[in-house]
Amino acid sequence: MRNFFKKIFPSGSYTVTVMNIRMIWRQHDIVAFVSIVPVLLCVFIPGLFLIAACLFPETSGTLSMKLATVYEGNTDNQILYDMFVRSVTPLLFTVSSVITAGFGTICVFVSEKEHRTLENLMHTPITPKRIFRVKFNAVVINTFLITIVGAVFISLISIVGCLIMKVDAFFTMNTLVEYLLMVPAAMVLSILITYLLSRKMSTVLSSVSGCGYVGFFYVILYIGEFGGFYSISWRVMLFISFVNILVDILFYRYIIRKIEKDSLYAFGS
Repeated sequence: MRNFFKKIFPSGSYTVTVMNIRMIWRQHDIVAFVSIVPVLLCVFIPGLFLIAACLFPETSGTLSMKLATVYEGNTDNQILYDMFVRSVTPLLFTVSSVITAGFGTICVFVSEKEHRTLENLMHTPITPKRIFRVKFNAVVINTFLITIVGAVFISLISIVGCLIMKVDAFFTMNTLVEYLLMVPAAMVLSILITYLLSRKMSTVLSSVSGCGYVGFFYVILYIGEFGGFYSISWRVMLFISFVNILVDILFYRYIIRKIEKDSLYAFGS
């Protein structure tokens, strides 16, 4: 694995990338929060809802009557779990990735600014653009690994739940598009926006508030579907993912063009 990453990164970038990943995990207060969020959103809440759906007495009442055309022959428990897996589970997984990416960005960028260790890098031959790229790669790799673990757990719980409840909510094109495109694109967008929001912040604590704004769009997207205001097909999700990727590219190119040695954190201020 180490040799694989050394081949991917330019000479010298591998060591600096590893240093930045270690920097994230040395922030014990942030790590505690970042560790709790995926466990809570990807394991605890889906697992708790599955247990409740299994233990709660099965009925064919209000929901089955109102949604008879869509869920004909299903009990209320099956309808609720189907809606949960289709709308709430993607929201939990996406928000978990967005928060993890945002806090990783804060640890790597703002932490060095707070502890005044960035000045050491500025006096090396490494250019500011390369500093940003290396730190960006470190956050992406760290978030990607955590997201994979979260995806495994939330997928296992959802698959087991669908088999127990006899619904097919997880085995859809929406799930495939979300896991392969939407969540990675949202993760990168969270890193870039958190960096832009935190460039004027001097401490880790003051930058935390910026993470809350990043996942707002995705919360509205999935909550609206769960509330029945609209339905998101896999084609719509694919379109949103491509727009997200385009925005990622534009933000990244904008940051790279603007970064200068004396304004790695304060350009545009």
